[in-house]
Amino acid sequence: MKKTILLLVLITISIYGFGQINKEEIVGTWKIIDFSANTPELSPSLINGAKEEALSSVYTFKIDYTFNMTSNYISNGEGGKWEITSEKVLVMIYDSGREQNKEIYQIEILKDNSMKWKQDLEELGTISMTLKKE
Repeated sequence: MKKTILLLVLITISIYGFGQINKEEIVGTWKIIDFSANTPELSPSLINGAKEEALSSVYTFKIDYTFNMTSNYISNGEGGKWEITSEKVLVMIYDSGREQNKEIYQIEILKDNSMKWKQDLEELGTISMTLKKE
Protein backbone atom coordinates (compact mmCIF):
# COMPACT_ATOMS: atom_id res chain seq x y z
CA MET A 1 0.00 0.00 0.00
CA LYS A 2 2.81 2.42 0.89
CA LYS A 3 4.53 1.66 -2.39
CA THR A 4 1.33 2.38 -4.31
CA ILE A 5 0.86 5.74 -2.55
CA LEU A 6 4.50 6.66 -3.14
CA LEU A 7 4.17 5.73 -6.80
CA LEU A 8 1.03 7.86 -7.15
CA VAL A 9 2.78 10.82 -5.50
CA LEU A 10 5.76 10.50 -7.83
CA ILE A 11 3.51 10.29 -10.88
CA THR A 12 1.57 13.37 -9.74
CA ILE A 13 4.79 15.33 -9.20
CA SER A 14 6.12 14.32 -12.59
CA ILE A 15 2.91 15.37 -14.32
CA TYR A 16 2.31 18.64 -12.52
CA GLY A 17 5.63 19.63 -11.00
CA PHE A 18 8.03 19.20 -13.86
CA GLY A 19 7.64 21.11 -17.05
CA GLN A 20 6.38 24.23 -15.30
CA ILE A 21 8.33 27.38 -15.99
CA ASN A 22 9.13 29.77 -13.17
CA LYS A 23 9.45 33.43 -14.02
CA GLU A 24 12.96 33.41 -12.53
CA GLU A 25 14.02 31.12 -15.38
CA ILE A 26 12.97 33.74 -17.92
CA VAL A 27 14.25 36.83 -16.11
CA GLY A 28 17.46 38.12 -17.66
CA THR A 29 18.87 39.17 -21.01
CA TRP A 30 18.49 36.81 -23.97
CA LYS A 31 20.06 37.03 -27.44
CA ILE A 32 18.61 35.21 -30.43
CA ILE A 33 21.37 32.99 -31.83
CA ASP A 34 19.44 30.86 -34.32
CA PHE A 35 16.42 31.42 -36.56
CA SER A 36 14.61 29.01 -38.85
CA ALA A 37 11.36 29.24 -40.77
CA ASN A 38 8.97 26.69 -42.18
CA THR A 39 7.02 29.12 -44.34
CA PRO A 40 6.68 27.78 -47.89
CA GLU A 41 4.32 30.56 -48.97
CA LEU A 42 6.68 33.41 -48.04
CA SER A 43 9.47 34.63 -50.28
CA PRO A 44 13.06 33.75 -49.37
CA SER A 45 14.01 37.44 -49.34
CA LEU A 46 11.31 38.18 -46.75
CA ILE A 47 12.51 35.27 -44.61
CA ASN A 48 16.13 36.40 -44.92
CA GLY A 49 15.15 39.89 -43.76
CA ALA A 50 13.25 38.43 -40.79
CA LYS A 51 16.25 36.25 -39.96
CA GLU A 52 18.64 39.21 -40.10
CA GLU A 53 16.46 41.23 -37.74
CA ALA A 54 15.89 38.27 -35.40
CA LEU A 55 19.61 37.49 -35.10
CA SER A 56 20.25 41.09 -34.02
CA SER A 57 17.50 40.98 -31.37
CA VAL A 58 18.06 41.03 -27.62
CA TYR A 59 15.25 40.62 -25.09
CA THR A 60 15.51 41.67 -21.45
CA PHE A 61 12.84 40.16 -19.20
CA LYS A 62 12.47 41.75 -15.77
CA ILE A 63 11.12 40.27 -12.53
CA ASP A 64 8.18 42.73 -12.58
CA TYR A 65 6.88 41.14 -15.82
CA THR A 66 8.10 43.95 -18.06
CA PHE A 67 10.45 43.47 -20.99
CA ASN A 68 12.50 45.41 -23.49
CA MET A 69 13.60 44.32 -26.96
CA THR A 70 16.31 45.92 -29.07
CA SER A 71 17.62 45.02 -32.53
CA ASN A 72 19.52 46.58 -35.40
CA TYR A 73 16.19 47.94 -36.64
CA ILE A 74 14.83 49.03 -33.24
CA SER A 75 17.95 50.41 -31.58
CA ASN A 76 16.05 52.50 -29.01
CA GLY A 77 14.10 49.44 -27.98
CA GLU A 78 10.48 48.59 -27.49
CA GLY A 79 8.92 47.17 -24.40
CA GLY A 80 5.82 46.04 -22.65
CA LYS A 81 4.51 43.28 -20.40
CA TRP A 82 5.16 39.56 -20.53
CA GLU A 83 3.64 36.45 -18.98
CA ILE A 84 4.09 32.68 -19.06
CA THR A 85 0.97 30.54 -19.20
CA SER A 86 0.67 27.07 -17.71
CA GLU A 87 1.02 25.66 -21.23
CA LYS A 88 4.58 27.04 -21.55
CA VAL A 89 3.41 29.87 -23.75
CA LEU A 90 5.23 33.20 -23.62
CA VAL A 91 2.96 36.16 -24.31
CA MET A 92 4.53 39.58 -24.92
CA ILE A 93 2.29 42.61 -25.20
CA TYR A 94 4.06 45.68 -26.53
CA ASP A 95 3.05 49.07 -25.15
CA SER A 96 4.53 50.98 -28.09
CA GLY A 97 2.98 51.88 -31.42
CA ARG A 98 4.07 48.61 -32.97
CA GLU A 99 1.83 47.29 -35.74
CA GLN A 100 1.55 43.83 -34.19
CA ASN A 101 1.28 44.58 -30.49
CA LYS A 102 1.07 41.01 -29.20
CA GLU A 103 3.51 38.16 -29.83
CA ILE A 104 2.93 34.59 -28.71
CA TYR A 105 5.63 31.91 -28.58
CA GLN A 106 5.51 28.30 -27.47
CA ILE A 107 8.54 27.60 -25.29
CA GLU A 108 9.77 24.25 -26.56
CA ILE A 109 13.01 24.08 -24.55
CA LEU A 110 14.22 25.98 -21.50
CA LYS A 111 17.31 24.63 -19.82
CA ASP A 112 20.47 26.10 -18.42
CA ASN A 113 21.06 29.27 -20.44
CA SER A 114 19.22 28.22 -23.57
CA MET A 115 15.62 28.67 -24.68
CA LYS A 116 13.83 27.70 -27.88
CA TRP A 117 10.67 29.46 -29.07
CA LYS A 118 8.25 28.42 -31.79
CA GLN A 119 5.72 30.82 -33.26
CA ASP A 120 2.67 29.60 -35.16
CA LEU A 121 1.96 31.87 -38.11
CA GLU A 122 -1.23 29.95 -38.88
CA GLU A 123 -1.58 29.21 -42.61
CA LEU A 124 1.83 30.78 -43.32
CA GLY A 125 3.74 28.19 -41.28
CA THR A 126 6.01 28.45 -38.26
CA ILE A 127 9.23 30.09 -37.16
CA SER A 128 11.63 28.86 -34.51
CA MET A 129 14.26 30.78 -32.61
CA THR A 130 16.94 29.73 -30.17
CA LEU A 131 18.03 32.22 -27.52
CA LYS A 132 21.05 32.25 -25.25
CA LYS A 133 21.06 33.95 -21.86
CA GLU A 134 23.79 36.54 -21.60
